Amino acid sequence: MTSSTFTGTSAQTIEQARKLTETMLADALEENGALQIGIVSTVDGRVLSMRTRDPRNGDRLGAVFSSLLAISETACRELAFGRVRQVLLSTEGHNIFVIRVGTGTSPFVLATAYSGSLLLGSALHSTQSISVTLARQLGKLFANVLPSS
Repeated sequence: MTSSTFTGTSAQTIEQARKLTETMLADALEENGALQIGIVSTVDGRVLSMRTRDPRNGDRLGAVFSSLLAISETACRELAFGRVRQVLLSTEGHNIFVIRVGTGTSPFVLATAYSGSLLLGSALHSTQSISVTLARQLGKLFANVLPSS
């Protein structure tokens, strides 16, 4: 993965981050039967890792979710509503959350999709929990990912 987000970052560090996020997403899918998709990408849309219950195009989804977060952040700036915490898409059968991992300057985006059978609050709590855990782990590799206090 070559990305302007990681200029000056070693390939070894990026590979460590990829393996770490793949393991965490696999664990999340195993622990939560309602979780259908988990994607960690960069803010510029490059997929770091993805786990799904069905085959999907990760590169395309990473770009779509990163763009969705960017559009939402732009809308909130225009409205002077403050920083975006998460974006929610509620569809006929699923709930999708897009959230920046860690601080507002983090280069990582987490997108999750849950079966609509899971209560919305439970899905949000699960996504936030995954995001906090990712931020702690990725913060060991990338200083700009640590959650703000």
